[in-house]
Amino acid sequence: MTVRQAFAIFGFVGFFASLLVHLTTFFGIDLSRSVPWVWVLHMGIFVLFIPMLIVQGVKPKKDYWNKLLADMPRWAGYALKFFFVYVPINFLLFIFLARGGVPEERDGKYVLNNHGTITRELSEVEYEWQKAYVLRGFSGHWMIFYLAAALVLLYKKSEPESP
Repeated sequence: MTVRQAFAIFGFVGFFASLLVHLTTFFGIDLSRSVPWVWVLHMGIFVLFIPMLIVQGVKPKKDYWNKLLADMPRWAGYALKFFFVYVPINFLLFIFLARGGVPEERDGKYVLNNHGTITRELSEVEYEWQKAYVLRGFSGHWMIFYLAAALVLLYKKSEPESP
């Protein structure tokens, strides 16, 4: 196994872990409450990005996306395109659902905090959903970063160095 393959496997594991975390949020489950290590997924994307940038080249070249996708199987291109559309939609939904605040516990109450201003008090059920929305916002981004890095590391052909 090459180093690139090992990083690609790391990327796919991160993608599927992020997908699992993301899917649970649709049931109002905040996995970070019972499994706090899920936030390690946030750091893992940075571990993959340096090798991915080295493989693909830091400077975008002419016809960048077509050349990048040409090295990948068709399913991989469709998967990337799907997530490049899904992630911004997910982020906009997160902003709408989060109602401009972050859920937190303060003085034994559940509240929605917007930059230090309490916008409203939450019930316990609302609080759990708001926590899940925050995790959904992050995990949506984790999925595309892990998937893109894994696919680039696995399929991108190295270009010959110019003299």
